[in-house]
Amino acid sequence: MRDVQKRPGKSDFQRHGLRSACLVLILIWPGLTASAQQQKRNIRQEINWLRKSLLENHVEPKVIDDKFSADLFDKLLDDLDPDKIFFTSAEVTSLQGFRSLLDDEVNGKNTGFLDQLQARYKYGLQRSRKLIDGLLSSPLDWNKKEMFDPVAGWSGDEHKLEERHRQWLKSQILARLGEMMDRDSVTEEGFFQKHLSAAVDYVRLSSLRPIARLLKDPYVYGNEMTDTFLQTFAGIFDPHSTFFSTRQYDDFVAALSTEDYHFGFTLDENGKGQVVISALAPGGAAWKSGMLHASDRLLAIKWPGEERIDVSAMNLDDVIEMFATADDSNLEMTVRSVDGTEKQVVLQKEKLEQDENIVESFVLRGEITAGYIYLPDFYTRWDDGQEGGRCANDVAKEIIRLKKEGIEGLILDLRFNGGGSLYEAQAMAGIFIDEGPLAMMRTRDKKVVTVKDMNRGTIYDGPLVIMVNGNSASASEVLAASIQDYNRGLIVGSQTYGKATGQNLLPLDQPTPPSQPKTNMESKTGYVKVTTERLYRVTGKSAQGKGVSPDVVMPDIFDALDLHEAQYPFALKADSISANAYFKPLKPIDKKELQAKSRERLKTSAPFNELQQTLSWIDERLKKTNEPQPLSWEAYLADRKELLKYDISTGVKVESPEKIYEVSNGASKETRLMVDDYARDLNVRWLKILSEDIYLQETYQVLRDQILLTKNP
Repeated sequence: MRDVQKRPGKSDFQRHGLRSACLVLILIWPGLTASAQQQKRNIRQEINWLRKSLLENHVEPKVIDDKFSADLFDKLLDDLDPDKIFFTSAEVTSLQGFRSLLDDEVNGKNTGFLDQLQARYKYGLQRSRKLIDGLLSSPLDWNKKEMFDPVAGWSGDEHKLEERHRQWLKSQILARLGEMMDRDSVTEEGFFQKHLSAAVDYVRLSSLRPIARLLKDPYVYGNEMTDTFLQTFAGIFDPHSTFFSTRQYDDFVAALSTEDYHFGFTLDENGKGQVVISALAPGGAAWKSGMLHASDRLLAIKWPGEERIDVSAMNLDDVIEMFATADDSNLEMTVRSVDGTEKQVVLQKEKLEQDENIVESFVLRGEITAGYIYLPDFYTRWDDGQEGGRCANDVAKEIIRLKKEGIEGLILDLRFNGGGSLYEAQAMAGIFIDEGPLAMMRTRDKKVVTVKDMNRGTIYDGPLVIMVNGNSASASEVLAASIQDYNRGLIVGSQTYGKATGQNLLPLDQPTPPSQPKTNMESKTGYVKVTTERLYRVTGKSAQGKGVSPDVVMPDIFDALDLHEAQYPFALKADSISANAYFKPLKPIDKKELQAKSRERLKTSAPFNELQQTLSWIDERLKKTNEPQPLSWEAYLADRKELLKYDISTGVKVESPEKIYEVSNGASKETRLMVDDYARDLNVRWLKILSEDIYLQETYQVLRDQILLTKNP
C-alpha cells in the first residue's frame, strides 16, 4: 500500500496510553512502533546490541545501575497501564523485586522479568476484556454520584479494579458524548438519552479492539511485548532515542517513494490510541493543502459519492486497511488539530516529483509589498545523499521569484515546522547571512564542531521576519537562533519547542559509531535511533528545553498547553559552551519600538483579546486536570457551558474586520495555475487561509513597521 503509509508508531501496549514525546527531530525519521517479525528472535542478543549502541554512541550515555533500573521499571509499567486498569497493586508489588534488577537484565542476565511481565500483563488484558464486556452488557447507573480520579494509583484488589473500570468507562462515554455534541453542533435537550447507546458502542469498540488484537496471536503478543521493552529502555536515555523494527524502515522509504501516487501523509497512533497524522511527505497533496499538520487527529474520511465514515473509534491497522482497499483518487478528511480546530480537507492523489519545487510562496500587497514563504519541514534528498541540495535551493528559487514581484520585505513561516535536515537549516541561513559560524555541535567526546555558512554572499539581504510557534523545533530553532544572533531579522510568535539535539540512525546489528561510514544500512533485526549531538547557538547558549524566545511575542495555544521538550521525562537538560570567537553579529535591530507597537495592536485586537482570555481559561483548567471528575451528564454540561464561553480555535483563522493586504500568487505562479485545476482549487484555499490568519496579519504589520522605521529613523 502506498497511498497512506502506516508511519511506524507505538505498539498496542503503548496505544493504550503511552504519553508519546513530540518526535521533532534534526533527522526526520519515523518514531516508535512494534511489528511482529516472522522469524524467531534472539531477545538477549537484541537487548545487548541496543545497550551497546546506546552506550557507545549517545551524546550523554546513562550509567546502567540501580537508578536506571528503577526508572526503566516505573516507566515500563506506566507505559503499559497509564489508566491503571490492567494491574492491581498486589500484582505490581509482586513485580517490585525486579525494580532493582533490570540493570542486570539489560547487561545480559536473564532475570525472568520479561516472562513474568508478559504473563501478568496478558492476564490483566484478559480480565479487563471480561470486565468491559460485563459492565457494558447492561445499562450503567448514571444517577449515582461518584468521581473518576485520573491519577489514582493501582486498585487494591479485583473488586476495586472493577469499580475503577466502571468509572473509567463512564468517563470515556461522557467524553465521547461531548465530542459528538461538539462535532454535530446539536442542542443539549434530550441529547444524552438519544445518543447514549451510540457512545457506549464507540467506547466498547475502542476499548476492546486493541486488546483483542494483542490476545489474538501469542506470537504477535510476545514480539510486541519485547519491542515495548526495547523502546522503553532506549527512551530512558532521552525522548528521541528509540528502537524500531525493519518494518518501520520499509514503511518510511515507501512513504517517500516517487514511483506511485499518494495523498501525501503518514499515520500513527498517539498516546490515547487515536489515529493521527504523523508526517507530511514534502510536496505531497497534504503538504500543499497548508491545512494539515503532524499530530492532527483523524476523525472521519469520505470517498466521492459515499457516506462519511467515522474512523475515530478505529485503530491504526483498521484505518490503514481501509485506505489500502480504496481505489479513489480523491478523499475528504475530517481532522482535529491540537488547538481544537476541526476542519474538512479535500485531497487528491499526486505523484511526488523529485525535481518539483515544493515550497509555497505568495505576495502580500498592502501598505508594503511583502513576500511570504511557507516551510513546514526542512526536507532534503534523503534518497541520494546530496545533503544541502533540496529545501534551501527551493526557498532560494522562491525568493528570486518574489524579488521580481518587487517585495520590500520577506516573511518565512516556520510555524509547525518540526525540523528536518540540519544541513538544510545551515544552507538556508546562508541565504540570509553573508558568512561566518551559524551554530555549534558537540558530540560525546566533548569535541565542538562549528556549523558554518560555506558560501560567501547572500541571496536576500532585505528586511526579514521569521514566524515561529511552540511546534517550531529542531532545525527550525537552529535557523531562527542564527538569524536572531546575527541581528539579521526578527523572530515573531511564541517560544519554540526546545529541542537542541541531533540523532543518527544505526542498524541494530551493526552497533558501530556514527562517525564510521555505513556502506550497508540493511538490518534483519531492526534499528536504533540515538541522540549523538547537542546543538548550541553561536553565543554558546542552548535552546534545549528552553526554545528560542521571539523578539515580538504573540499568544500561543502551545504555551497554555505546555507542549515543549522540557515537559517530557528524561529530556536532556540545557547546558552551555564558550561562544564562537569568530562570531561577528550585525548592528542590533532597534526592537523596542516594534515591540511596543505590536503590544498596542494586540491590546485593541478583538480576536487576540478573545484568544488571550481563552489561554488564561485553559491554564486554569489544566491546573484541575488531575483532580477527580464528576461522572454525570449534568456536571459535564455545566463544564461545557463554561467551555463554550471560550473557543480554543479563536484567533487562529478568523475574518479580519480590517483588510490590511491582498494575497496574490505572482505572475509566474498564475501561469502554472491556468493549466492545473486541482492546483487552482488548492490555491483558492491557500488565499483564504492567509487572508484570515491573524498571526500573519500581525506579522505583516511588524514587518511594515520595521520597513517604515528604517526609511524614517
